Amino acid sequence: IVIAGYSPRQKEVVDENGKPVLDENGEPKVKRWSQFFGVGVFDISQTEGDPLPTAHREMTGEPPAGLIQNLEDAIAKKGFRVEYTDDLPGEVKGATSTDPLNKRVQIKASLNEAGRARTLAHELFHIAAGHIERASEYHTGHDGARNAMEVEAESGAYVLLRANGMDEHAETSSTYIAGWAGVRDGRDRAQMVEEAAKNVAKTTKELLTDFTWDNAN
Repeated sequence: IVIAGYSPRQKEVVDENGKPVLDENGEPKVKRWSQFFGVGVFDISQTEGDPLPTAHREMTGEPPAGLIQNLEDAIAKKGFRVEYTDDLPGEVKGATSTDPLNKRVQIKASLNEAGRARTLAHELFHIAAGHIERASEYHTGHDGARNAMEVEAESGAYVLLRANGMDEHAETSSTYIAGWAGVRDGRDRAQMVEEAAKNVAKTTKELLTDFTWDNAN
């Protein structure tokens, strides 16, 4: 099966003498473009082996008493209302509206309690980290920041839930983060996670300080 592959490309701009052309800051100008090409792959039905990891695996365990209410309250104090619905596409478990006139967080109603807590924490972190105000960057194309935002949101959700006594989702979060922290614009996974760490630490501290958490330690 041939699918479309994508790769960001760039090269320095040079003049007729082959010398680098500088921008207003004295740095070499760089031309960037997207390259698409055919990639041959197998259908999963043609493969054998253990099941592939998925970022959408179901969580198990019970969140500490009061944690879900704390998360809902924190989202409400950020100006968003929480709605539980199964009217979400595919495997999407949560979504936050970018419409300033309809500020809502939708959570899949069929999630178990652990999945509900994780998804609430994830969407809360998107809001608290300022991702909603950067909705135009929420894509995986050139100059997009969706990968970094998802790494930050899931990393922050993990830290926030751990601080509230819930640690059963470590493997689930690590799989999700690894899936989004792929190579983008020359960065590897370790570099993306390192860049996200500062915002995660700052935002988590603000959340734990600004709101009341029954189980925080």
